[in-house]
Amino acid sequence: MHLHAPTCTGLRVRLDGPRGIMQIGAAHSLGAGGSVADDWIIEDVSTDGVRIKNVRTDYTTTLGKDHIYDYVSNPDRSRDGVKHGFLTLKVQLFLNTKGVSITPTPRPGESVEPAVVQIQEKWVDADYPARSGLKIRLEAAGYSLSWAWDSKLGGLELNDGVSTSAHDATL
Repeated sequence: MHLHAPTCTGLRVRLDGPRGIMQIGAAHSLGAGGSVADDWIIEDVSTDGVRIKNVRTDYTTTLGKDHIYDYVSNPDRSRDGVKHGFLTLKVQLFLNTKGVSITPTPRPGESVEPAVVQIQEKWVDADYPARSGLKIRLEAAGYSLSWAWDSKLGGLELNDGVSTSAHDATL
């Protein structure tokens, strides 16, 4: 697989293979579960790899050249001097609140499922989230943490409209 900087910079690609992307921390997945096919712009091709930028999120990452299995053009989408194509990957990209993470796949085109979050019910005191490290991990992932009396939980909603419960998500 050879991508050359002068001819590839600015090229818009969709990530094929494991359908490219899973979004973590959202109610839906992108790609492997199959609802949104994001365009990515090739920003740079160097000895380090291929730097790509997600058009929708502005997240960037560098794919090692060994991450790319194949490139094929998409002439039906190429218009007005903007070329489009597909990158088939040997890795899967995961979008989260902090950016992009990369996981290898067993074979090109095969999806990798994100780690399963185990839900546990725990009754804890008010300083448990800080003492256990849960508060720091949640804040690092872009979440905020608030406390409420259990008698008021039924009336609370999260930002995405999902009702809360007295469960603690173990990360």
